[in-house]
Amino acid sequence: MDQAEKSGNGIAIDSSGFLYVTGGNDFTIDFGTGQMQIIGLIDAFILRLNSSGVAEWSDHAGSLGTDIGFGVGLTQEEISILQEFSAIHVYLALYHSEAGT
Repeated sequence: MDQAEKSGNGIAIDSSGFLYVTGGNDFTIDFGTGQMQIIGLIDAFILRLNSSGVAEWSDHAGSLGTDIGFGVGLTQEEISILQEFSAIHVYLALYHSEAGT
């Protein structure tokens, strides 16, 4: 991994044993799935690990301010991420569990 500050704030495990982590990072980050360039001061991220702990995909979101992922909710088809954007707005991001989109 790189030298970025990372903070995992929300974790969930689905019925297939995949682990989802959300949090924030303050520099370009790579969990082994490709670099994510930071947009603002801190960006929110989502990471999916398989049952062996290997990163399968990751994504990030942010504005020019501070954006942090705080919670992960799962259904059979979607992943919901509770994120705080620039310390005032709360946003719910949805990802499809298979593709990470």
